[in-house]
Amino acid sequence: MSIFRCVCPEYGADHHLYRLVDYRLIYGNFGSGSRSVELRYGSKILGEVPADNLLRVKQGVLVRFSAKTWRVCKVSMEYMILEPAQNQENAIDFNYYGKGLKTDAFVCTRMWQIIHNDNLSVEMLHPNLRTNIEQSINRLRHDCSLEQIPYNRGATRFCEVGQKRCDR
Repeated sequence: MSIFRCVCPEYGADHHLYRLVDYRLIYGNFGSGSRSVELRYGSKILGEVPADNLLRVKQGVLVRFSAKTWRVCKVSMEYMILEPAQNQENAIDFNYYGKGLKTDAFVCTRMWQIIHNDNLSVEMLHPNLRTNIEQSINRLRHDCSLEQIPYNRGATRFCEVGQKRCDR
């Protein structure tokens, strides 16, 4: 299964807009990670995570936090109640936001063009890397065209009309 989705014509809110309203994530021009949600276990406050995680986490989901796996018991705007879980399968990590690396857009664009170049050869790479790199390149080429910009769990295509989105 691919980690990318392709994007095509579709405008406006989808059927999950109510979650943005319920968690008050739609109001204002605040940066990702500017609001946080407490993580609680019993009467203990374990820590905080960015509120954007409310969109990914539901009751019963397994999450990783503080080197442990937890089951989400309750989710609200202010907090998530967790309990320790033994099962670690399908546990998700919380998203955290930072400034990231400063990279000129030219570098990203050029790398994307190289990945989509049919004459790209992995022979120049160390033999231990070739298979993994070739598989990654093939997966990217399959999931996203040269005209799309990939992002985790999706991709965005730009055209004359503007940004478009669809599920594939």
